[in-house]
Amino acid sequence: MPALAAPTGDTRPLVHCMTCVDSAPFAFDPQTLHPFTCPECVELFYDPRNWGLAARDARTGQALDRGDRLWQADAVATHVDPMTRRAAWALADGVGDSPAAQFAGSFAAWACAVSAVHTGPAGALANARAAWHLLTEERAEDGERGSAAVVVAAPTTGGGVVVSWAGDARAYALTSDEKVYALTVDHTVAEDERRSGRTVTPGTPGEHLLTSSLRHGHIGATTFHRPVRRLLLCSDGVHRRLGFGVVTRALQALASPEATARALTLASRQGRAHLDNAAALVIDLP
Repeated sequence: MPALAAPTGDTRPLVHCMTCVDSAPFAFDPQTLHPFTCPECVELFYDPRNWGLAARDARTGQALDRGDRLWQADAVATHVDPMTRRAAWALADGVGDSPAAQFAGSFAAWACAVSAVHTGPAGALANARAAWHLLTEERAEDGERGSAAVVVAAPTTGGGVVVSWAGDARAYALTSDEKVYALTVDHTVAEDERRSGRTVTPGTPGEHLLTSSLRHGHIGATTFHRPVRRLLLCSDGVHRRLGFGVVTRALQALASPEATARALTLASRQGRAHLDNAAALVIDLP
């Protein structure tokens, strides 16, 4: 669908509900918990009669930090379908520091989480990409359209997870034997050079140049079959600042998903200048 115009005096874009689709368009507000869900569907989410097993059994915690950016372009989303009881989680990192980046990040996270309970993570990312192109097709300049790195996950019946991603948002899994596994591989120029055998200095500009995103490029997908005790989705403002060792210790040591998410974002802030947005979504699976 093309971008819709907001009422006179309101510059916010109008969006359609990503759950029921048929509702009247409403103004996008990134400060709400469900910016792409109509009020009627939000009521369904919070009605205990519609909470499925996935909602009761999986505990989640999230933390976001704007850093020294003007806009919070990172976003997280959790969705449980009230009919099927399937759950999915997504995190997105809008590219740049602008309203377009914030909109892209929020759209990507919520569109992927809502769609993944029906299509799976890879299908959700493909659907979100197609919807994003339709939503932004009237904006002539590429820079105005916005984009985002995205990672989306859903549980499997055997206790594992299915993950799909585009860009450098990452997923990590902590198993019952306390081992941590990186489930994604960054879609960046630097990572492509490493895979081709070249030596790449950490921190090189190529680390931040995406080869895939919400708008274009390869969609990664993997199924992790081992039973997962804790899952982490995070933006590069977390994983690039902290490294695998710090992420591993936080996932292993902290008791709750809320404390883990807060600790990771706070640690990424310490002693740093020019801070990026940082976001962490932690899910404890039964």
